[in-house]
Amino acid sequence: MKSPIDLNLINSFQGALVDTGITWYNCDVLKKISKNNLEATSKKVKTTLDFIGDSLNEIKEASENPDTGFDDFDDDLDSDNEDEEETKRELTETEKTILENTLNIFKMSNFLLKKILTRTMKQYLKDTSIEANQWLDSVAEHAGKSFSEATDDLACAAMSYPLDAETIVEESNKLFEKASSLIDICIKVSDEINVKWYNTCRDQFTKYINAIAACKSE
Repeated sequence: MKSPIDLNLINSFQGALVDTGITWYNCDVLKKISKNNLEATSKKVKTTLDFIGDSLNEIKEASENPDTGFDDFDDDLDSDNEDEEETKRELTETEKTILENTLNIFKMSNFLLKKILTRTMKQYLKDTSIEANQWLDSVAEHAGKSFSEATDDLACAAMSYPLDAETIVEESNKLFEKASSLIDICIKVSDEINVKWYNTCRDQFTKYINAIAACKSE
């Protein structure tokens, strides 16, 4: 028997957006001690859900002070007496539209993964067949690290002011590609009611991305 893994030796990272590489390294370590494939896949989906939740919070926080950058060595650091209110600006109407729809994309991603975790995956609680494990592997592959990285990239674009609709559409489409692949995987094993839900979910992604794209000409 292999010696037990010391979880205390796993590196951690403190920051606004947790490094995806470190988080997924930790997740891979935990996968090795999972009881079965269902549990391992569930951990990956939950990790991605955590990323989505963090991204939502960070985007909202950044929108409250859209002039704040990420450079810790800003030239104005020594201007202690400067009135902060003078440097703040309100979001433009276009930015508000972009922000609203970007947040909706994150929320829809959250709904999708929770649906998969709490509904679609449940049918494999006692199914250990080759087909079941292959399906779970597909979910783990598409809902894991690559989905989180797409989430992280979109979040960074949505915190870079002034908001650029073209960049956000590009990153949104990358995330939508991951989501759409997951939807296809789940539709294969879903009944009529859930197939309808998944197709509606896909339509909502498209709706929000199109709304952001419409801002490119404004």
